[in-house]
Amino acid sequence: MLLKVSRTTVRVEQRFQDFADEVQPVVSAGAGKAIETITGIDAGRLSDTATESSDQLIRSAGERAKRYLERKKNSD
Repeated sequence: MLLKVSRTTVRVEQRFQDFADEVQPVVSAGAGKAIETITGIDAGRLSDTATESSDQLIRSAGERAKRYLERKKNSD
């Protein structure tokens, strides 16, 4: 009886190992895709932030130039 239990245990362990071998690449690929997606989201946020910052800088520079030209025009 003990020998039969031992063989059954070995077969069950092998089945679990086979299952793990089949599932592991899928899990790894899923994790890789998740990391890639998160990196893409971070890059998108950084790009949006940089665009907003540069837009604000351009608007600010335009307003300063406009004020400067108005002062120059009024002083003449």
